[in-house]
Amino acid sequence: MQPRCGPHSRVATEECSRCGAFMCRTCVAPDSEPAHCQTCRQHLLATGAIVPSNQSPLGEYLAQFSWLIAFLTSAGIYLARRTDRDALWLIIFLVGFTLGLACGVVALIREKGRRRPRVVVPAVIGIVLNAPPFLWGMLMVVLPLMIDKW
Repeated sequence: MQPRCGPHSRVATEECSRCGAFMCRTCVAPDSEPAHCQTCRQHLLATGAIVPSNQSPLGEYLAQFSWLIAFLTSAGIYLARRTDRDALWLIIFLVGFTLGLACGVVALIREKGRRRPRVVVPAVIGIVLNAPPFLWGMLMVVLPLMIDKW
């Protein structure tokens, strides 16, 4: 007979490394290595024996997306100005600026006190790149040079 999870009566996939209780996938505490049940994890966190790792990839994605939007916005504005639609470049600028700035700021807010360089650095770069002076510099200097070489 296979061991069963106490609360869920499912087949156990793990055993708590502290108390030995059998756990199903639902009961295994997230990001605990070695595996701990929820009760043991709460106890270990309260005593300071383990430190929680709040490494959500969402902050990293937002930070990277922030600076990427700056380049996409600049390219979109440059290409939109070559069309006959006058307001298209302004719409691209406003949407891109707002979205890029928001992604960088939200990434920093999600970081709170952790301040991991792989999130903070791209988020700050994205915020700076989404500033209007940089976007206008890209629009007037860099993009025309790049497109002329194609």
